[in-house]
Amino acid sequence: MDLFRRYLSTTTEVPEDAGADVIETLVDRLQTSSRVEDRRDSMRAIKALSKRYRLEVGTQAMPSCIEALSRDSEDSDTISYALDALCNMMNDERTDVDPRELVNIPADLGKQFTEIFIKEPENVQIVLSFLSSYDMHVRRQTIHLLILMLQNNRKAVQDLLLSSPMAVSKFMATLSDPMEVIRNDGLLLLLYFTKNHTTIQKIVAFENVFERILSIVETETVGEGGVVIEDCFRLLHQILAGNQQNQMLFKDGRFAQRLAKIFENIPLELEESCAWSAQKLVNVSWLLKIFRALVSPNNKSQHVRSCQVEMQACGLLNSLWKVIMAGGVPADLLTEALYTLGEAVRGCPNNQEAVVAMVAPSEPPQPAITVLLITMVNERQQLAVRMAVLYCFQCLLSGNSDIQARVVSTLLPKRTEPCVTSAGQLLCGGLFSQDSVTAWFSAIAMLHSIYQNQQLKESLLHVQMAPASGGDAPVSLMQQCFRLICQTNRVQAKVGLLQFLCTWMSHCPAAVHAFLSLRSGNNHAHQQQQDSSTKNNSVGTGAGLSHLIADVLSGEGEEIDIVSSLSAMLIGICVCYNNSAVEGYDGKSLISIIDKRIGVDDLVKRVGQIFRSDEFIRVIKHPELEASKPTDLVFDFEFTRLFKEVEFEVSTRFRRASSQSEEAGADANAQHEMLLAYQRALAERDAALQNLQLRVIELERQLACAHHDNGGGQRGAEHAADSDLRGALAQTSERLQTAEKRIAELEGALKTVTQEKETLKSEHEDLLLLLSDQDTQITSLVAQLEKVSTQPQKFLPVAL
Repeated sequence: MDLFRRYLSTTTEVPEDAGADVIETLVDRLQTSSRVEDRRDSMRAIKALSKRYRLEVGTQAMPSCIEALSRDSEDSDTISYALDALCNMMNDERTDVDPRELVNIPADLGKQFTEIFIKEPENVQIVLSFLSSYDMHVRRQTIHLLILMLQNNRKAVQDLLLSSPMAVSKFMATLSDPMEVIRNDGLLLLLYFTKNHTTIQKIVAFENVFERILSIVETETVGEGGVVIEDCFRLLHQILAGNQQNQMLFKDGRFAQRLAKIFENIPLELEESCAWSAQKLVNVSWLLKIFRALVSPNNKSQHVRSCQVEMQACGLLNSLWKVIMAGGVPADLLTEALYTLGEAVRGCPNNQEAVVAMVAPSEPPQPAITVLLITMVNERQQLAVRMAVLYCFQCLLSGNSDIQARVVSTLLPKRTEPCVTSAGQLLCGGLFSQDSVTAWFSAIAMLHSIYQNQQLKESLLHVQMAPASGGDAPVSLMQQCFRLICQTNRVQAKVGLLQFLCTWMSHCPAAVHAFLSLRSGNNHAHQQQQDSSTKNNSVGTGAGLSHLIADVLSGEGEEIDIVSSLSAMLIGICVCYNNSAVEGYDGKSLISIIDKRIGVDDLVKRVGQIFRSDEFIRVIKHPELEASKPTDLVFDFEFTRLFKEVEFEVSTRFRRASSQSEEAGADANAQHEMLLAYQRALAERDAALQNLQLRVIELERQLACAHHDNGGGQRGAEHAADSDLRGALAQTSERLQTAEKRIAELEGALKTVTQEKETLKSEHEDLLLLLSDQDTQITSLVAQLEKVSTQPQKFLPVAL
């Protein structure tokens, strides 16, 4: 016993070089002692040394500790010491030990000991058996050891525990333990046990975990429960998030209504005092995350709709709106409430109408959409809150053409101006704001006001800004947007405007016509005079296209590349959805202009660069915005979906135009080569004819000389020579006639080929016109189809 007292004494320092010898002696005593008391004392000494000498104790004493768990299972003190020693060996994050006492300890020593321990599955089963112990300390240390093993090697330990038939039942029993410390530790154990394992989550859900957790929550209350409530909500969220089966079980058990009833007290508590503790804010935030897990956009739409109906029925939407409208709400809680409200109404017309009908408690009362937009365009509001407001606004308009029409109607001219601030005034004011972030938010909000709505896109063409001075015509929204994108010093606002214009002009030939008709001058009276003249209808048009081409050809830079790519996309939209109403800027002419100034292949390549940008990749993963600073706001999620669709159409159109141009060039080259061949043949025939003519002249001259030299005395010889010359002359004449006949045939063939070339050229132009008309008809039919598909279907009630 003196040996144990020597090493357990707090006043006696054990030399570092003697640590291994002492541990070896203690292990030997533990293995050879026959009395339970001696083994207990040895284990207590090993436990005391396990904090400072983790490496030595783990390498020498771990087998003996495991053996003690089996041999002395009836002695709770020995089991408690052994479990505590194993915890010290496997814990890499102990903060209650002086760092100077940690001698030669590797950073991952606990993970190494865990791997050694779980190599024998029986070891885990032995530890698991102590969860049924009557000793509270043994049960708690058993839970701590299981948590450490799950932290160090979660996957392997989960599989081992899953193979044990009673493991889940024992874990669930800890939630009903009369000792609160056991219950609280059991919550942590279930958190680690169910993490990232769908099968275990389903098993736990069928073990009635929802009822047990909600019983704890209702007993503790959200505000006073502290970290225990946080653990309960985290466990619920972990079991529900991404697990459709558990979500259905949760909804069918009407647990969502019980949570909504708990949340009803939150607005009252906010009215009483806004000075909440940090833990209470965390608890309420986790509660809202549970609601969001039930209606997450990643879930099946049918399941989401049923949960949304349930939330509306239990009054959760009203409670959320009261929290949002309460004064002095912390920004974190307000942000989470806005996201929850948005996802609770997204794609559900009844819930959307219910929220739109809500009003703010102000004088005069203001609609919900107006209140949200006021917060969004407020430059002094926190960025996270503004992003949450924009997301909530998007959800209110998602798939609801009626609410979209109400928002757009506030932009259209009215005979009498309303006294209260409208959504249209807020959107236009934000769009033209000098603050780039506000302009970006407003542009994205307007994008969602007309998203996938052909009729509203055309209605937006009638939106007019304040009339200019001097009685000039009012400035249209399209003209004002063109002025704003010309301001190169506001890159973020320009990116937002380009996304809005791409959404506006896609699948809308009327908007493309209005954009291509823009003129560069500011004198609108002169522009009106030009529009009234048919002869000068195209004079000065195409200013918008010229500016976009200049942006595509602009210099390098990350932000400039995004603007350049969006400008290239907008040019492609002008080509794809062109109704050929602007003279000189029809689809064929635009392709010709692009080919000369940019290059068709370079334009398609520029459009495709957006897919490789980090901003595009980051946004396309989640519907909600993620930004730590204002400059991180670049793309909108819905725009990325539209961009992928339109980019395919633009690329297809330009590739088809490029292939047609190559085929036409190949035909022209073949016809040109054939013409050259005929010309060479004619030249050869002309040269041969000239040679024959010279030969005839030479023969005639020789004949004349022979007549003059010989005279009449040589009539016989002269007659013979004359006969020869006449024969040669006849042959020469015959060959000349043959050559002339061949020349005539070649000239006729050349004329025929020329006529065929002209005919082919005319037919080629007719085919191009037919293709252009066909594209226009296809665009019109697609627009009509989208219009029909977006109209809400009316279902007649069926009598049961």
